[in-house]
Amino acid sequence: MRTYFCHFANKIKLPLYCIVIFIAILREYIVITSNNYYISLRVLILLGVFIVAICNIIEPYSFKCVVSNKDKKLKEYIYLNSYRIIETIFNWYFFLFALLQLNKVSIFFSYFMLLILGLYYGNKIVYQKLHDNA
Repeated sequence: MRTYFCHFANKIKLPLYCIVIFIAILREYIVITSNNYYISLRVLILLGVFIVAICNIIEPYSFKCVVSNKDKKLKEYIYLNSYRIIETIFNWYFFLFALLQLNKVSIFFSYFMLLILGLYYGNKIVYQKLHDNA
C-alpha cells in the first residue's frame, strides 16, 4: 500500500507542478475568471500537495544508495548526496509555496520556484542518465 501510494504521488507530481507554476505566472489574469473555477482548482491543488507531502514524510528519499557520513568532510557529503538534498528542498518548498499561496505575496517566490524547479529536474535528468549508463 505504501509503495502504491508513493508511486501515485510521484505520478501526479509533474502535472501538479505545472498547474501551480502556470497559476503563479498568470496570477493577474486569474482574477478575471470565475471564482468557482478557481476554488475548485485550488481544492485539487491542495489535495495533490497534501498527497505529495504525505509521500515525502513516508518515504523521504527516493533512491536506494545513501552515502554514509563516515570519514567524509562536509563538502564531500553534500556533493555525494546532492540529489537527495535538492529533491528534499524542492518538495518542501513546493509544499509551502502551494499551501501558503506565496505567488500572491511576491513575484520573487515565483521566480525562486522556477529556479528550484529547473535545478530539480536538471538534477533528476543527470541522475537518471548516470544510472542508465551504469
